[in-house]
Amino acid sequence: MAFGDVSTSQGLKESEKFLTDNSYICGYSPSNVDLSVFEVLGKESAGKFSHVNDMENNVRSIEMDGHLWGASKLVPVGYGINKLQIMCVIEDDKVSIDFLTEKSQEFEDFAQSVDIAALNKI
Repeated sequence: MAFGDVSTSQGLKESEKFLTDNSYICGYSPSNVDLSVFEVLGKESAGKFSHVNDMENNVRSIEMDGHLWGASKLVPVGYGINKLQIMCVIEDDKVSIDFLTEKSQEFEDFAQSVDIAALNKI
């Protein structure tokens, strides 16, 4: 991982290239490094994607025992459309994936659909 300061244009381009092939900045699970990088990226695009920030805030408002939200990022889909990708950790015995999906889709003004990109049970 050597893409420099993500608050600069060059650092942002290098980080985007790196994250195209890697799920995490450092290692194989979310870490403080991931959170700090995504915080900076979030600040850079806050004004540009305010509706996406509203959507993310709504989704993150879902709180329950056995569930923890992680880092997020915008992923280009095509034709200028982006999707919001948010990592989360759930305890299988406490949180149903179906329930979490249904709760996320209740924000129908923001969420068209919910996809599970990867799944690891703990």
